[in-house]
Amino acid sequence: MTKVSVIIPCYNQEKFLSEAISSTIGNFSDFEIIVVNDGSTNEKAEEKINKICDNFKNINIKVIHQENQGVCHARNNAILHACGEYILPLDADDLIENEYLQQASKILDKSPDIGVVYCNAEYFGEKNGVWNLAKATKFNMLIQNRIFNSSMFRKSDWEKVGGYNPNMVEGCEDWDFWLSLMECGFKTFKIEKVLFRYRKYKLSRNQNALKNYYNIRKQIIKNHKSLYLKYNILVLLPMTARIIKEFLCQR
Repeated sequence: MTKVSVIIPCYNQEKFLSEAISSTIGNFSDFEIIVVNDGSTNEKAEEKINKICDNFKNINIKVIHQENQGVCHARNNAILHACGEYILPLDADDLIENEYLQQASKILDKSPDIGVVYCNAEYFGEKNGVWNLAKATKFNMLIQNRIFNSSMFRKSDWEKVGGYNPNMVEGCEDWDFWLSLMECGFKTFKIEKVLFRYRKYKLSRNQNALKNYYNIRKQIIKNHKSLYLKYNILVLLPMTARIIKEFLCQR
């Protein structure tokens, strides 16, 4: 079995794809890459993606072309085809340090109680600097996502929770997925080193998601009703309290 499968959904981001793939290359060789062209509409996108991947002769790369279904379906489809014991999603416009795969997989190897491994991160592109994220706990993760998408987890755990939930149509599907793992009792581990770089530019899917944050939070709470009730998050955040009262506290 391959140790790590790096999952790269690509929707009209072919110009960044080669850089993302290159960022995975280092001393660690026990990995594969699965690129999912999620119905890109750019001219000759399929041909360009195939050519980019063909240029990497010494890496095991699979390419999947599908009609546009959104990032949840793209990631789930890629993971279904993955041979890796561990999964690391990587958006086509982001980068990792090549040592990330080795360091994160070693932690999962020795710690069966840990379900998610992530690291420190930085912005690059139109904004540069440290991405300040508080260390994730089950409690503070109920209020706000503290773990970015490019974090490593076991494929078997993805299967256990049913993968990324496609009802997260407005974004934050990674937040929902981390909560699903936490509901199963898994802990998180943060590597205190910058091993992930998140590209910032004027228009991004995450920025659009912020505009729909109220609806996203409602869906998160619906998906994880028992977890929110258990921790009585009503007292912590007025917006969360209103949503919980609306969706969870009706008799």
